[in-house]
Amino acid sequence: MSKLIFILSLFITLSFAQNYSWDYLLFVQQWPGTVCSGHCTPTDWTIHGLWPNRNDGSWPSYCPGPDFSLSNISSLVPSMKILWPDLEENDDNSFWSHEWSKHGTCAMTDVPLDTQFNFFSATLKLRQSVNLLKALSVSGITPGKSYTTSQIHQAIQSSIGFDPSLDCRNGNLQEIHLCVSKSLEFVNCQGLTDSCPTTVNYPALH
Repeated sequence: MSKLIFILSLFITLSFAQNYSWDYLLFVQQWPGTVCSGHCTPTDWTIHGLWPNRNDGSWPSYCPGPDFSLSNISSLVPSMKILWPDLEENDDNSFWSHEWSKHGTCAMTDVPLDTQFNFFSATLKLRQSVNLLKALSVSGITPGKSYTTSQIHQAIQSSIGFDPSLDCRNGNLQEIHLCVSKSLEFVNCQGLTDSCPTTVNYPALH
């Protein structure tokens, strides 16, 4: 009986570790011209989230961890309202709480992201280090026109040094995903594919 209990305990432990393990992070930025349903204040790419992912294409979510508390990140809020606003529901606190509960709790296993403050602070620093609007515009890619996905890939890789993956909504460029290592350095995305047609619209702001 004791041997059976040990085996079951080991199985549960290994299953837990497997369920919540991850290999890299997806740093996701979204374009207000596509995401906003009405008038939008932001005039630049904003943060959607920092998401732990696995090399096999799966990802953990809603891992064990503390509940979100705005008091833990109060000093970051002014920057977050500019760089990480809720573009769809205009409810920043609920948006940040969702991102923490679904993704931040899983990122906690990485020491640089082991608290709510560290998770949100690190994500803001990633955003501040990458200016997608400028990266695209220096290659002649500006809102209100259509471009090939190859042009967008080349523009970002030329400016930032790493190849992203692209996400579209109804043929409109919606998100740009950059891959990040556990040491919080940008790396080339491996095995990710775009969810976009060959030519995409880069919508003008509303």
